Amino acid sequence: MRLSRLVLETESNRVALQFHPQLTVLAGVPAPVRAHLVTEMVGGLTGEREGVHLELTSSASRRITIVRPRDGEHRAEAPDEHLDLTEDYRGSSGRIDVLERYGVRSGPDGCSLVIGGDAASRVTESDVQIARLGSLNQAELWSTANRVQVTEGEFLQLSAELEAADTGAQALADVEQKRTHLDGALATRERIQRSLLGVAALAGIASVVVTLLTTVPVLPFVAVAALALAAALALKAKVDVARRQAEAALSSTGSDSYLGFMVNQVNGLMSDTDHRRRLSAVAADHREAAITWTRLVGN
Repeated sequence: MRLSRLVLETESNRVALQFHPQLTVLAGVPAPVRAHLVTEMVGGLTGEREGVHLELTSSASRRITIVRPRDGEHRAEAPDEHLDLTEDYRGSSGRIDVLERYGVRSGPDGCSLVIGGDAASRVTESDVQIARLGSLNQAELWSTANRVQVTEGEFLQLSAELEAADTGAQALADVEQKRTHLDGALATRERIQRSLLGVAALAGIASVVVTLLTTVPVLPFVAVAALALAAALALKAKVDVARRQAEAALSSTGSDSYLGFMVNQVNGLMSDTDHRRRLSAVAADHREAAITWTRLVGN
């Protein structure tokens, strides 16, 4: 919040003071006059004075006026928006108190800040550093600073890319695990399924022969055929589950086939090697740039 304008009103006179947006210096008047002006200003902010009108500007460039007539109610307004802000600025004492609204104490236990000519001319450490930097070759200074910034950005980007590539190692292990499981299921089915189908076929033929030539019950033969067929179907279902899991693992890596996945892995290894080579070179450049900057401006 910044004080932009102060209006002092008496019964017969009216004086308006416009304040600079950054700094206003009062000169050419005795110290008691300056002290009286500060008293009127603080009184206008806290409501202890009448006939003192203030115009404030917020950090968002919003104008707020504090109007304190001698024979009327004090009020706070946002003139550009035609809003009454009186209740927003009403303090615990019932007065419109701008300082209390922003958490500044105005009583005798409050803080006072007085800046004299000696304080204004005091040189701080930052002033010394700015002066030292200003005395250096500006082209070299800014070129070195830019090099430090650029190499640092490249180093961070390459590091992030390598970190993202490392996270793909888990996906690779998952794909290989699912592929191994699928190969095992296929091998098991190839080894057992033919025997099961053969048993089912023989049991079926035997049941037909027994039915035609003898009176022996055929139920045992039918049961054997059914069990063999069920076992073959179970093996097929196991293979189907393993295949779906393998396809899901491949899909998570963005590959449509295992061959495409392996090609991508080879390309990734080559790219990873190139990334690490570039990262090492960029790290060396950044280290050299940082050393040059330290030699130029110090720590």
